[in-house]
Amino acid sequence: GLMWHRSDELPMWEPIPIHNGELEDWSAGWTFQVLIKSASTVVLEKTTDITGGSDGTVLVAWSLGDLDITPGRYRLLLIGTRTSDDYEWTIEDDITIVSR
Repeated sequence: GLMWHRSDELPMWEPIPIHNGELEDWSAGWTFQVLIKSASTVVLEKTTDITGGSDGTVLVAWSLGDLDITPGRYRLLLIGTRTSDDYEWTIEDDITIVSR
């Protein structure tokens, strides 16, 4: 899992999803959403500053205040939606937010 300090803006999150052993080209034809959840409660929803790359990466740039959430363990989800057919692909990881 990942560990970040409350209110951090760096590091950016850069998951590299692999599909059938191949890197996906995320640079065009996708929209993105990031959720940070505690159990079934969404504590952060982000749809801006998320950029897909042709090299298989998706870069999530945190903005001031994005990670200003109560310290604890959460689920971090990146949801990519293919614009041609609205199919979704969800990448998930554990995240721990700690006090500074």
